[in-house]
Amino acid sequence: MRYFRFPLLLIAATAWLLTACSTETQPVSTATPAAPQVTATEVAQVVEPTATATQTPTATVTLTPTATNTATPTPTPQPVLRQLTSNNCCVQPRFSPDGSEIWFLDQPDPEVSAALYGVSLETNETRLVNDRLGIYSPNGNLLAYPERERTYIQRLSDGETWEVNNGGRQISFSPDGTRTLWLISNSQFNFDSRRTDVYLADLNGQEGQSQLTLIGGRVLAWMPDASGLLVTNRDIAGGDAYLARYDFETAEFTILGDAERLRGVSLSPNGEWMTFMVSMTENPEDDGFWLMRIDGTERRRLPLMGTFQWRNDTELISIPADFDAPAHYLQLYNIETDELRNLTDPTVQPFRIEGGDWQVSQDGQQVVFVSAEDRNIWLLDLP
Repeated sequence: MRYFRFPLLLIAATAWLLTACSTETQPVSTATPAAPQVTATEVAQVVEPTATATQTPTATVTLTPTATNTATPTPTPQPVLRQLTSNNCCVQPRFSPDGSEIWFLDQPDPEVSAALYGVSLETNETRLVNDRLGIYSPNGNLLAYPERERTYIQRLSDGETWEVNNGGRQISFSPDGTRTLWLISNSQFNFDSRRTDVYLADLNGQEGQSQLTLIGGRVLAWMPDASGLLVTNRDIAGGDAYLARYDFETAEFTILGDAERLRGVSLSPNGEWMTFMVSMTENPEDDGFWLMRIDGTERRRLPLMGTFQWRNDTELISIPADFDAPAHYLQLYNIETDELRNLTDPTVQPFRIEGGDWQVSQDGQQVVFVSAEDRNIWLLDLP
């Protein structure tokens, strides 16, 4: 039996655990997977931007639905499904930075604090990765963690540790692992008027400087090449929210479109495309999941319902919200060919994912998830 009586620590772990995982454990559901969550650093924000928003010719978002595709029959051979843990273990499975292990949170003894463990994909052996929970750099060499209202970074190769001069705030590592980011918000105002200052610093965290200011907005993601950020912002307090790219070198915003009803933004690995959800608009035909180039020049509706993640630069793996299916199953959507096909058959290879707790591997060849049937961690090797 596994013990998970660590509410405060689990909350901290969820916010601090893995950079790449951002992400985001969703509410438990054994039937319908939750909508995709925003995996990057998100914080409510602000008043006056330090940079001037530059509207591009493609800034106005005009959503044009495309024809809905019908999934083709399940291909053969079937993906291989295998169990990695037992005894109701565990939560928040994630691929290690080098892809050789599955990392997860576990508390095997009620007298011991929760910690990060790993199971080898080659030998199936389990080990303690770290008894300190926090955020890892993309290459896994650095660990940022909070302690006594201070923030520290530890280099795992030699154990050297230093304090980040940011007042104990959560940090985010850049994709290239060379810089850190944190946010300072004025929480005295409503969200659409809240001011958030975004600070950048090198890895020692001692030279942090305010890079930009957001009003009633959020930092959604680093650009994959670490050249800037994907954000939401407003020109004035209470004004219209817009989605924009912020460039560190030019210190300018490039507006991509309206962000009032925007949710679940996710960037492709190469940063050329983004997916998002639009909901509760005046025109119901605009509601749903959408795909858009990062420069705003092309956008179309996705033929997906449920939750999905990027497999690579051109493909998405989806778990459909199919209420008539006997179990969950995977679909693959190609954004270049507009092809949607089944990867698994719920009648041949049934499984159910607990609370949207799943992740696609960095190479796109595997999917790890917590089973809703036995609460253990399972792995799908994809063809």
